[in-house]
Amino acid sequence: DDDEDDEDDDDDDDDVQPLAMESKAMETEGDVSDDDEEDDELAKNDDKAASKRKRKKRQGAERAEERRIEMEEETMLRNAAPESVREFERLVVASPNSSYVWIKYIAYFIALAEIGKAREIAKRA
Repeated sequence: DDDEDDEDDDDDDDDVQPLAMESKAMETEGDVSDDDEEDDELAKNDDKAASKRKRKKRQGAERAEERRIEMEEETMLRNAAPESVREFERLVVASPNSSYVWIKYIAYFIALAEIGKAREIAKRA
């Protein structure tokens, strides 16, 4: 009987080992999928951070360009106010979004008593 009991014990061990191996395999697979998910999250966070840095850098460059243009406009208007249509047109092309330049251009025509041309410039602005 002891031999039979030993054999029965061996059979029980065989049944237990595959279950233990399966649970370890499942744990390992779960760890791998968790790692993949963490890697995906880290990659997404890195992408978000990189895009934020790019956006900030681009915005900084745009602001610097705007400041440079504004300084040029102010310098040109302070040093030598435009005295001809050609000079004003050059300013308008350089800074099409500058209300200051457009207003000065309109004022130029009003000073010359050319109201019609001032209106045309106002419509363009």
